[in-house]
Amino acid sequence: MSRSSVRRSRIVLVMVATTLALAAFAAPVAAAPADGNGNRFVVTVEETGIPIPCGEETIWADISGWFQVREFTGTGNRNLDLAVFHFQVTYYNADGDTFTYLDVGPDRAYIDRNGDLIITITGRPGNAGGMGFALSGHMVINDTTGEAVWHGNTSPDADAQACAPLAG
Repeated sequence: MSRSSVRRSRIVLVMVATTLALAAFAAPVAAAPADGNGNRFVVTVEETGIPIPCGEETIWADISGWFQVREFTGTGNRNLDLAVFHFQVTYYNADGDTFTYLDVGPDRAYIDRNGDLIITITGRPGNAGGMGFALSGHMVINDTTGEAVWHGNTSPDADAQACAPLAG
């Protein structure tokens, strides 16, 4: 697989993962970063009123924030891209009670010395890859071998954390 093909695949992966993560999460957050004079791709997100099922009840979530992707090019550079996320998710119920979850951190893609595609996720993603739990720490995924290792803590995903105090 060519380097440009890996880069394109990674950008698609980041965009799909972000879209899926946002479907699970939201309210005002830090302003989006500058585009680095055009060398970064920056996307802002603002979604409101997302229904979240909590057993027999429903709560809602508002998401705001941004992510940016910076690609690295150049001969001999094994770094492919750096994606930085900053999302605030505000969950709320019909009574106006709220629960806020902050999903932040960088993701990095690079080629290791063996030629394997490595993806690292650092920070606090609210639903680690759609696996139903939240991760606080650092995850390393070898996309070539399928091996995934994380260092840190796990907890119920952000939706479950919000349901506990907000639903009946």
